[in-house]
Amino acid sequence: MKTVTILFAHKNAKYMAEPCFGGVSAFEKALDWAHSNKSEKVIVFSFDENKSLVEKLLSGRGELVSSPEWKAGNLVVEMKNAAEKTGAESVIFAWADCPFLNRSITSEIITSHNEFLSEYTFADGYSYGFAPEMIDAGTLGILTGLFASTFKKASEAEITRTALYDLLKTDINAFEVETVLADDDYRLFRYSFDTGKKENLLQCKALYESLSEAEKKDLQSLDAEAVSVRCTKNQNILKTVPGYYNIQLSPVSSSKPDYVPSDAPLNQGENMDTEKALLLIEQIAAFSENAVVNLSYLGDPVNHPDLVRIVEKILSFTGLSVFIETDYMSENLASELKAVSDSALERTNGYEKIMISINLDAASSGTYAKLRGKSEGDFEKALSCVAKVSDLFPESTYPQFTRLNENEGELETFYRYWNEKSNPSKGNLIIQKYNSFCKTLPDRKPADLSPVERNVCWHLRRDMNILSNGDVTFCHCLYKKVTGNVFEKTLSEIWKETEEEIKNQTENKYCKNCGDCDEYYTFNF
Repeated sequence: MKTVTILFAHKNAKYMAEPCFGGVSAFEKALDWAHSNKSEKVIVFSFDENKSLVEKLLSGRGELVSSPEWKAGNLVVEMKNAAEKTGAESVIFAWADCPFLNRSITSEIITSHNEFLSEYTFADGYSYGFAPEMIDAGTLGILTGLFASTFKKASEAEITRTALYDLLKTDINAFEVETVLADDDYRLFRYSFDTGKKENLLQCKALYESLSEAEKKDLQSLDAEAVSVRCTKNQNILKTVPGYYNIQLSPVSSSKPDYVPSDAPLNQGENMDTEKALLLIEQIAAFSENAVVNLSYLGDPVNHPDLVRIVEKILSFTGLSVFIETDYMSENLASELKAVSDSALERTNGYEKIMISINLDAASSGTYAKLRGKSEGDFEKALSCVAKVSDLFPESTYPQFTRLNENEGELETFYRYWNEKSNPSKGNLIIQKYNSFCKTLPDRKPADLSPVERNVCWHLRRDMNILSNGDVTFCHCLYKKVTGNVFEKTLSEIWKETEEEIKNQTENKYCKNCGDCDEYYTFNF
C-alpha cells in the first residue's frame, strides 16, 4: 500500500531545532524516521512564520507546505491533497519535534492498518512521542465533505497533538478505528517526548542521556517498552520543572474549613509584598516557561489589594495561566479580571488565561455553614458568585466540592445540578478528595481512591508551594517543612531540595510523612 509521511512543524514547537541529541535536532531525528517509512514522499507542514527555519532544517530532504494559519480543517484538506498528488492510499502523520518516533511501533501501525482495512490507526498506552498516526486517504475525503455540516465546529479547532483523533471522535462510531496497544499502560506517567515545551525538552534530554552509546546512534530503533520501564525509575525524567505554582498571595480568608489543620498558616501573617510578587512571577516564567499559577495557597487572594496587577503580570507571559480559589468574588473584581484577561494574548500552555473556582463543599446551606465555618446566608451569596463569575468566564468557572464523610450524602445532588450545561457554571465543576495532611487529621474520606500500585508523588514532581513570606514548603501538606525562600535563593536551587525523596520513591522507599500520605496519586495540572 502506498503511503505519504507528513510531519507537522508547529510554530510553538520552539525547541525542535535545538541540537540536543548528539549535535542533532529533534526535527532532524523525526525526519530520519520519516524517510525510514519508505513512503512515496515526505512532506512537512509549517506555519509561514517559521518557514525559513524549517526550510533550513529540511535541507532538501522533503517537500514543504506552509500556511499562515493551521486549523484542524485545513490540516485534513492539505493531507488529502498530499495523498492525491502522490497517489498514496494512506497518510502517516506525526509532529516534527519528536526525536524518538519508533520504527517498530510504526511498522505495527502500518500492518494493523492494512490488515484490518482501518480508516484510522493509532497506538495507545505508549508515552507521547513514540508513535505516529495513520489515516486512510478516502477517510480524509469523507471528512472534508463534512466540514460544511456536522464537522464544521470541529474543523475550526486549533491544531493540537490530538487534532486528528479529536476531529474523528465527533462521530467516532462512523469510522473503522484500530489501536496498537503497548504491553503496559505508560500514560499515567504523563511523559511527553517532544521538544515543544521546556519541560518536555528536559525529559527528552534526560532520556537521551540515559541511553547507551549504541542506543544513541539510532533513536528510532529503541525498544520502546524497555525504555518506558527505565523511564519510570529515572528521577530526571520524572521531575523536570514545576508545572504548578501554589502561592499564598494572601493568608487572609473569610473562612477556615474544618478540614484544614488548626496550626496551618491561614489568617496568620501578612500579604505577600507586591513588588516581590511581581519579581517572583518573572522568575517563574523564566524557570518553567509554561505553568499554572494558583494564588490561593492557604488563603484567599481576593484579599490582596494588588491582585489585579499581579494577575496582569502573570498573563503578560503567554506560557502562564492563573488559577484562583475563593469563597466569594465581587462583581467589580471579576470585571477587572475579565478586562485583564481580554487584553492578554492567548496561552501557549494549553489552559485558559484565568480559571476560578468557588468553594461550596455542599448542596445545602446547613452543610455549607458547618464545613466552611460561615453563616447559612453565605451559601446563597456563594451561589450568586458562581453565576456572576460564570457570565464573565463561561469556560473556566468551577463550583468546588471537597468530598468528606459529612457531605457525601450531598455529592450526587451537587454533581447532578452543576453538571447540567444549563446551570450557571455551564457544566463545569471540581470535586476534590479529602486530605488528611499525612494522617495529622482524622480519616474522613468516604472512599479509598488510591491505585493498587503506588507511583512517585505527583506533587513533588510538579508543584512548588510558596508562603506569603517567600518560604517554599516541602509540599502542600508539609507546610512547616521549609526547603528555601524564593526571595533569598533561585527557584532552581530550591527545586533540587526534593530530589533525594524523588529518588527514594523510585525505589519504593518513603520518609515517614510521605509514607502516611495519600495525595501522591492526585495532581493539579
